[in-house]
Amino acid sequence: ETDGLRARMTSGEIIHLRPSGNAPEFRCYAEAASHERASEIVEMALERARDTALADQAGAV
Repeated sequence: ETDGLRARMTSGEIIHLRPSGNAPEFRCYAEAASHERASEIVEMALERARDTALADQAGAV
């Protein structure tokens, strides 16, 4: 059973995506050289996840 996705980018930065275990939420964590860069990574990942979910919904109609 997979509970999430953890990926290491070529830059060495890490992104971790997973569903919350106790709430109807999606969790996203990042490891980077700075807090600012980690925030950028999280924002990018959530935007892509949101776009993918919306595209899936549009295709299901």
